[in-house]
Amino acid sequence: MRIEIPKFETKSELYGWLKTNKANLIAEKKSMPITAEAVSFGVSKVHSKTFATKANAPVHEDIETLRVKVVANTANWIDSHYDMLVPDSAKKSISERKKTIHHLHDHIHRIDAKVGEVVDIILQDLSFSELGIEGEGSTQGIVFITDIKKSYNEKVFLQYKEGRINQHSIGLQYLDLELAINDEESEKEFDFWNKYFDQIINKEKAEELGFFWVVKEIRLLENSAVLFGSNEITPTLDNNVGKTIEPSEDTQAKEPEQSTSIDYKFLKNNY
Repeated sequence: MRIEIPKFETKSELYGWLKTNKANLIAEKKSMPITAEAVSFGVSKVHSKTFATKANAPVHEDIETLRVKVVANTANWIDSHYDMLVPDSAKKSISERKKTIHHLHDHIHRIDAKVGEVVDIILQDLSFSELGIEGEGSTQGIVFITDIKKSYNEKVFLQYKEGRINQHSIGLQYLDLELAINDEESEKEFDFWNKYFDQIINKEKAEELGFFWVVKEIRLLENSAVLFGSNEITPTLDNNVGKTIEPSEDTQAKEPEQSTSIDYKFLKNNY
C-alpha cells in the first residue's frame, strides 16, 4: 500500500521522518486495507504503443472460454506505492495457496467478480521486450494462466477477447519488507539501498524518491484486471484460444494450513 508522505523542504528531513516512523509505517503497510487503485507512475521507458502484439491480437472465433496468460505483477520495479518486489517474493504463497487464489476484476472480493478459472500461477522470467520496456534485460513476473469464461462476466470476457485488457494488479498481504534510503548517515537503510539499487529497472524513480520499500515476501490473495495498476508493466501476454498450458510441477498447490487463512475484509492490499 502507499503511505502518504508529508511534504518536506529537504530530503534530509524526509529521511529523518522515514527512519523515525519506520516501525509504524511497516506496521501500517502490513495491516491497513486499500479500497481503490492508485494510478501508476508514468515512465518514459515504457513504449506509448505497449503490448500491441500479435499474441494479444483480437480473437474472432465464436467461443465461450478464452485461455489467457497475463502478468499480475513484476519484480524489481518501483511502483506507485514506492514498493519493489524482489524475485520469489510470492513463491511460498503460490506453493501453499494456489487453489485459493482467484482471477477477479477490480479487486472486488465476491463470487460474481470472478472472471474465469485459474489454470496455473507461475513465476516466469520475462524479457523487457515482452513487457514493453526499452533496453536489454529481463525480470521475474507473477504470471496467471486463466480460462476466462463468457458466462462469468461477458463484458470482461469480450475485452480480453478483443485484446484490450493490459493492466493487472494483485491483492496481497505484506509479510516481510524493509526500508531502503539513499543516505550514508542511515546505515541500515543505506545498506539495503546499495544491495538492491542495481537490480531496479526504473532506477530514475528510485533516484527521484531517494527511498523505496524492499518487499521480500508477500501473501498473494488474488489477481485483478484493472484500468490502472500501481505497476504498469502487467500486460496480457497471450490470448491464444485453444492453447494448452499444463500446471507447473514446482508450484503445485498444497492444502492451505489453518494458520494461513485470510480475513479479506481487513487484509486487502491491492496492487
